[in-house]
Amino acid sequence: MNFELDETQVAVRELTRSLVRQGDWGEGEQVVPGVGLAAVGQGVEGARGVGLAARGWVAVGSELGRRERESVGSALAGAEQGSAGSALEGGERGLAGSALIGAEQGLAGSALAGVGQLDAGSASAGAEKSEAGSALAGVGQLTAAAAVAGAGQAGGGAGSAGVGGLGATATATATSAVERLGGAGVGGAGASWDGLWGRLGAADLLSLAVPERLGGSGLGVVEVAVLLTELGRGGVVSPGVAHLALGVLPVARLGTAAQQEMLLGGEGITGAVGRGEVVWGDEGLVGKKVGVLFGGWARWGLVGVGLGDGGRGVALVDLRGAGVEVVGTPTSAGGLECTLRFSGAVPVGLLGEDRSGRVLQEVRWFGVVGGCVFGEGLLGGALELTVGHVGSRRQFGRVLAEFQAVAMQVADVRVVARTVEVVNRAACWGVGAGVGDRGDVDVAGYWMGEKLLGALEVCHHLHGGLGLDVGYPLHRYSALGRDLTRFLGGLRAY
Repeated sequence: MNFELDETQVAVRELTRSLVRQGDWGEGEQVVPGVGLAAVGQGVEGARGVGLAARGWVAVGSELGRRERESVGSALAGAEQGSAGSALEGGERGLAGSALIGAEQGLAGSALAGVGQLDAGSASAGAEKSEAGSALAGVGQLTAAAAVAGAGQAGGGAGSAGVGGLGATATATATSAVERLGGAGVGGAGASWDGLWGRLGAADLLSLAVPERLGGSGLGVVEVAVLLTELGRGGVVSPGVAHLALGVLPVARLGTAAQQEMLLGGEGITGAVGRGEVVWGDEGLVGKKVGVLFGGWARWGLVGVGLGDGGRGVALVDLRGAGVEVVGTPTSAGGLECTLRFSGAVPVGLLGEDRSGRVLQEVRWFGVVGGCVFGEGLLGGALELTVGHVGSRRQFGRVLAEFQAVAMQVADVRVVARTVEVVNRAACWGVGAGVGDRGDVDVAGYWMGEKLLGALEVCHHLHGGLGLDVGYPLHRYSALGRDLTRFLGGLRAY
């Protein structure tokens, strides 16, 4: 079992990440509509120079998060090697005077940040250029006596400003650069999800799992999981889990050819396979499902039902048809959650024409896995904000990251984040390969349900009062985390 992302998956990650970071602030890099991942031999020119060529999918003219080499005096985020005077973001080696949280080695006397590095007398900011040599903005390149925490590079002596917050002497340039990468956080506070959804569709990322004969890329669970993780990392409310994990994946993997043609034409899909009971009898569907994600937005619903002969299956229902009532319910993050009430609705069929309950169980597995990888992104995004904050905030004459108590708490969150990543990959691989079992999915669900909120609480604690500011994005991660654990509880209960 290989847990490393291949070239295709890395390309999906980088393109999704760049689109999420665009937010909705007007100007920004554009994705060429109609030129997508499904087109063999064609590249999708996305934000920050990321180009994907389907089947080959090689990054064109861009700096990706993982490079095998770097030049002297620079550091690339996620790179494996560092040269003199540089710091690695989550890399394997650190130089004297630096330490990397999440890295395998770090030397004493250092302060870190898995988002960057702070040197004595130097500043990390979101600036795009360094006074001591040029660098690549947004990639994390360093020069001597300068450090980057977050998005770009600042010259020596400038104030500290990372993703987590701005120092007292941070320049307007630094502020502007941070805002362009997400303002109050990746994805931007108050960014409209429908704008992001349109960009994802224009880049063909919403059709990753759609069969090639229907114009999609014909990919699987892991690629969709990479996309959902990045949506979580951006802390944005979107139909991602509902449409992709509970809709497109089950239909593409379990539906008949006719059902795929009917449902995978681009209209919204969601799943209602958790809490609530619905029976398909002589009078159609009768009953209700609660906690349904984006039920008022979706056209089609995959509804778990009991059958008159004692069997169980997944009914394909037009949620805008007769006999369906959509009642909105409040959520912590403001997502479009609802209760679906059925009173005589007539489904168009059973997914995969299965009456044994096998398809129903597999749809639930898809939902749990999708929710878990989204939660993985939430925790990763919150951890990045926290690391940036404690790596730039100074109290009692020292950077917060230099205090042992702070470093240990961040390390605890990092352990949870890494464990979640590993168990999620195992669940994704098993479900995607068709050899998974309830154990893999339950382990992933347990770690997300039991550990996510506690880890997010630690991130809030390390931020202090800033974590409660509505103008700072951390509260979005916590709100989404609360909604997610409630959603997963409903699915895992079955």
